[in-house]
Amino acid sequence: MAQIYSMVRLLPNNHPYLNPQNIGKYGIRHVIAEAANALVINHNNIDQLIVFTLMLTGVVIIGTQIIMLALGLFFGSAIAASIFVTPAPTYDIAYMLMDQVFGVGDGVNNFFDSCVSQNIECNPDKPPAATGAVYPWPFHLALHNLFRFYSIGILLIGTIIFSYYVVVVIVETAVTGSPFGQRFKNLWVPVRLVVAVGLLIPLGLGYNSGQYITFAAAKFGSSMATNGWITFNQQVAANMPGGAAGNIAGEAENLIAMPKPPDASLLAEMFSIVHGCAYAHYLHDPRIAKNTAPANPP
Repeated sequence: MAQIYSMVRLLPNNHPYLNPQNIGKYGIRHVIAEAANALVINHNNIDQLIVFTLMLTGVVIIGTQIIMLALGLFFGSAIAASIFVTPAPTYDIAYMLMDQVFGVGDGVNNFFDSCVSQNIECNPDKPPAATGAVYPWPFHLALHNLFRFYSIGILLIGTIIFSYYVVVVIVETAVTGSPFGQRFKNLWVPVRLVVAVGLLIPLGLGYNSGQYITFAAAKFGSSMATNGWITFNQQVAANMPGGAAGNIAGEAENLIAMPKPPDASLLAEMFSIVHGCAYAHYLHDPRIAKNTAPANPP
C-alpha cells in the first residue's frame, strides 16, 4: 500500500514506510493515516483522491469479508447452505443458461446440474421426461477443446516466464546474498507466480482451475440471489393483507394503474352536435325534397 501511495505522491520517496527494513513495524492503519494527512482535496489531485478512495474501499471490503468468514465459521454450515445452495437447481434459469453455454458436466456428474445437463425437459409443470439428447453437446465438446488449447498455450508461456524468474532469483541471491535477490523484496511475489501458473493448469473437460473458480463464484452468487428472492417472496406471502387478493404495498387499490373510462357526457354532447347539424342541413338545403317528412330524419 505504501508503494502505491508513493506512486501518486501521497508519500515521499524517502518515507520510512517505503523502507524494506521497516516491514512489520507499521500497520495498515499507519499507512492510511499518513496518506490521509497528505491528501489535499482539489481538482489538481484527482488521481490521488481516486487511488486513496479505491485503496480505502479495498481495505473495507477485505475486512468485511474476513468478518463474514468468521461469522460463517461461527454459525456453522447450515446457514451457509441456506444462502449459497439453490434449493431446486433443476429448473434454475441461471443454471440452465450456464449449462447451455459451457456444458460443465457429463450428464451424470454435473457442475450446475440443471435440467439441461440432466437431459430432461425444462418444464416444471410437467413430469420430468428424458429429451434423448446427449450431454455435453457437440458445441460444448468443441468449446472444451478450445479452452484446453488456450490453457495449455498460456501455461507454456507462463512456465517459461516462471522458469526465467527462478533462474534470475537464484543468480541474484547468489550474487547479492539477500533472499530472492534484488527484484523480489518479499515472499509474496514468488508465491503469486506459483499461484498464477497453478491457475492455468487444465483440469477436467479442458477448463483450468481459474475458470472453475469463476464457475463456482457464478454458482454461489446465483444461489445467493435466488435464496434472497425466495426469502423476500416468502415474507411477502406471510404478511400479505387480504391474502392473495392484496398487494405488497399494503393498499387495497392503486398498486396497478387501472385505466379510467372516458367521460360519457362529452361523447353524448358531440353526437348531439353532429345530429343537430345534420338535421339543420336537412331543413335548410333546398335540394332536399321535403314533401314528406322522413320517419327518421338524419
